[in-house]
Amino acid sequence: MKIKKILFLIIIFYFHLTLVNAVIKDSLFATVGNKAITRVDILNDIKIILILNNQQFSKENKRKLQAAAIKTAIQRNIKKIEIEKYKSLKFSKKDLEDELNKIAENINMDLDTLKKVFIANEIDFATIKDQIKTDLLWNSLIFSLY
Repeated sequence: MKIKKILFLIIIFYFHLTLVNAVIKDSLFATVGNKAITRVDILNDIKIILILNNQQFSKENKRKLQAAAIKTAIQRNIKKIEIEKYKSLKFSKKDLEDELNKIAENINMDLDTLKKVFIANEIDFATIKDQIKTDLLWNSLIFSLY
């Protein structure tokens, strides 16, 4: 019985140490209004830019990619802030699917393959869906205002 208790305590202690030694891998990069942009957001945007343009990462284009990713993240957050002010905005699910298919076709893939590429690059496919939803809602906002 004592051996079981000791073994149990060792296992609990091991898991506790594992959790304590966890490293924070993300940090705040910038804020836009009340929206945070993290370093992981910038990294994911760089990966998305590379995937959607069918490019490979290189040291030569590192600065351009970072600048483009930062600009994209800032613009997206500005759009989100403005969209949140108008609760009645809507978009068509068909438009979302059409945009996703168009993106896949632009890089000579089908949608399932594109999803697999995102998974292989450790990017949640919901990220690109969210970006497209933001753009569709933004378009609805612009259309309704003007």
